[in-house]
Amino acid sequence: SWSANVKSKLEELGLSGAQLSSLQDGEPVAIFGKKGSASGNAMVEKAGGIPADEQELQISKSLTGKYNSGKMFSAIVGPATSWDNFSAKVEEVAVSDTYSFDLVGVNLLGAETLLFSNVTGTVDLTGVDASTFPIMKLILYTEDEVDQTPVQLHNWVVNYEPVAEGVLLYKGASEGVRVLEGEKWEANYSFLNISEKLFSDSLEVKFENFNKGQRVSEKRNINIKAPAPGDSTHFSFSVDSKQKGGLNDVNVFVNDRILPEQYYENNALELLNYLDVQIDEIVPVLDVTVDGRYVEDGDFIGSNPLVVATIWDENRFILKKDTVGVRLLLKSPCDGNCEFQSIYFNRSDMEWFPATDTSDFRIEYQSDLLLEGEYTLRIEIADGSGNMAATPYEVRLKVDLSTAVQFIEPYPNPFVGKVFFEFVVSGNQAPDSYQLQIFSLDGRLVGSFSNSEKSMHVGHNQLTWAGNENSETSLKGGMFIYKLGITIDGIPHFRNGKIILIR
Repeated sequence: SWSANVKSKLEELGLSGAQLSSLQDGEPVAIFGKKGSASGNAMVEKAGGIPADEQELQISKSLTGKYNSGKMFSAIVGPATSWDNFSAKVEEVAVSDTYSFDLVGVNLLGAETLLFSNVTGTVDLTGVDASTFPIMKLILYTEDEVDQTPVQLHNWVVNYEPVAEGVLLYKGASEGVRVLEGEKWEANYSFLNISEKLFSDSLEVKFENFNKGQRVSEKRNINIKAPAPGDSTHFSFSVDSKQKGGLNDVNVFVNDRILPEQYYENNALELLNYLDVQIDEIVPVLDVTVDGRYVEDGDFIGSNPLVVATIWDENRFILKKDTVGVRLLLKSPCDGNCEFQSIYFNRSDMEWFPATDTSDFRIEYQSDLLLEGEYTLRIEIADGSGNMAATPYEVRLKVDLSTAVQFIEPYPNPFVGKVFFEFVVSGNQAPDSYQLQIFSLDGRLVGSFSNSEKSMHVGHNQLTWAGNENSETSLKGGMFIYKLGITIDGIPHFRNGKIILIR
């Protein structure tokens, strides 16, 4: 059994109470009706047969129906710089037909306003302000309650003055570009006027760089000169890729519904994942000299050394302009557990120089080391992107205020390619002069080195001989005599010995 509510709805389709009462429980049934029909007009199809709840019902019918009214919408008309008139022609108009037109104004934001209603003839549109309503929509209403046949629209016409039309072009590669973080990248565009009309004003251009990883957007607006018919206006945007690591979308929109145009879709370009910024993750490299030379761990230096530390970074776009992440520390001789002490950049004996396009970040530190003994210098660095060097630079340096020379035996000895002569100078006085002479066993001078070829300094010094007579002719193997003389503060120091060349 059906509820009273269901029966009420069926009666709205023209089903009578008697028809409802004739239905048996479980009996297959099909009801054909129309909402609003008089009671009893519905058609009831039943299977028949006994028992009723075990029957099968199959029906094949065609259902047709008509509306007695309807409406038709036009496509968007415009945009226009001025409106002239509207006219329409309809056919197959019966006596029972009624029809009319509505004219709707649309602004650039899409808001609609009814301008004319129930129009059946020509309409003068010169009074419509095209700057307020650059677009129109037309609506046809038709009704026939007798024959249920609509009038046939032959045409509807709106005469107006069209607006200018442009298209945005990108003047770059179709595939994406890759830059190093910090590098400037420039996107070049042209906006072409493909119509015969002039734009009424300059054009606003919206630019957006959207970083996919950080979900951060950078937006800028500029105004460009409106191109004349058939002409183009060229413009560009420069992107600073610093802190934009990863993939970036580059989007540009010219005249985002500010001035009327026929189409806005061709005013926008989206370059998705176009700009690939390689994140600066390479650690910087530190170059350290003491009194203009590279020192070895445990080397002797003077008591007033000049330490120059230069930070080299492969990224020449993010320059090191501050001392963030940079520390100099010095451990001085002491009894017991010696601690590192920071050397601050505001000291009078400390000076730093920011990186430029032609020079690297540099630190110069010169101070008196009055205590004799072993010092340890440590330098920690970071580049302009904040990348820290994996391991701090650390070197032990010795200060001995008394002048002395320690000669190191030549090595390797015997030698095949090169032999090295080394000596270590302590104190504050660099050698005044030196001379290394190498003789054959018959007393012939075959090699000679002096101040004119290489200067010497406090600390570790090295001379090299390749077994060539006067640095030219290759000598035969054999034994040679060397004499090494060093003068410091007028006092000579000598070492003689033998070396063996193997050929």
